[in-house]
Amino acid sequence: MVAIAAKDAEAFVRTGFARHAVILIYGPDEGLVSERAEAIAKATVGGDTANILRLDGDAVAADPLLLADEANAISMFGGPRAIRVRVGSKSLGAALEPLLSAPPQDARIILEAGDLKGTNALRQLVDKSDRLAALPCYAEDGRDLERWLSGMLEEAQVQITPDARAVLLGSLGADRRLSRAEVDKLLLYVNGTGTVTLTDVEAIITDAAALSTDAIIDAAFMGQLDHLEDEARRLFADGVNPGVLLGFALRHALLLQACRTEMSGDRNASESVKNKGIHFKRLPKVTEQVTRWTSVRLERAIQILGDATLASRKTSSLGEAIAVRALWSLALAVGRK
Repeated sequence: MVAIAAKDAEAFVRTGFARHAVILIYGPDEGLVSERAEAIAKATVGGDTANILRLDGDAVAADPLLLADEANAISMFGGPRAIRVRVGSKSLGAALEPLLSAPPQDARIILEAGDLKGTNALRQLVDKSDRLAALPCYAEDGRDLERWLSGMLEEAQVQITPDARAVLLGSLGADRRLSRAEVDKLLLYVNGTGTVTLTDVEAIITDAAALSTDAIIDAAFMGQLDHLEDEARRLFADGVNPGVLLGFALRHALLLQACRTEMSGDRNASESVKNKGIHFKRLPKVTEQVTRWTSVRLERAIQILGDATLASRKTSSLGEAIAVRALWSLALAVGRK
């Protein structure tokens, strides 16, 4: 098996796949698996989607000759073909072995699977073959996600302000399909303006979860440890993604930092909080937070939240625990001298 490293994934999707007739794309980020499979399939057929065939993995397993027949068939439209196979619960060994020993000349087989452990029968089969490329799709780290976002914005010829970028990255989830849908919605919203601002991100990406997260974020930034974890668990039970909660907390830290910067002039805390879009009921709490948090501590809080956001993406199964730990760190920092 030719294993593709994460740092080489985008280059492989653009051109590197051309050397391989059989490609396995797998991992917990199903949206990213699907997106990369689609990109490779379209590049294989030169954009002629009539030459892309989709097969169900279990149907292929039930009829092992089906895949070989399709891979060696001549396209009625002419040109190369791409065959996308969604791996199911049944073994594809009998269907793949003849294709790995004699790869098709005018077709590319793209296997799409979820998170396969090393002991999985398909993984063990492909590990033994140097004719097959394997491309894992795990939760992306901050740099990968930022590169992907930059690519989407560049393609749309749209700029983004630094604060909007930070909050948007914190709000995107671990699934590429959902992330793309959110960014597409945002780009549609700002169509014609040429720039994404923090107000745009708040209006499109963050409105749905904002009200449910305000209380716990205020508690963290005011050092109120009581019931902090219980409130966080309640939010998660209501469907709030840990990454979204961390994104809101990061946005709030950036807001407090901006207020502190304004205070370095001739404004006091109360004046700096005005016109920041904060609900009037929260104004006293946020004003107190601006007073209690120094710029140095806010820089540290931003780092903690950024690191936690990255960690929650890389290990989504621990996302809730990572988010709670980060909020505890903020709450404990408030009382320190």
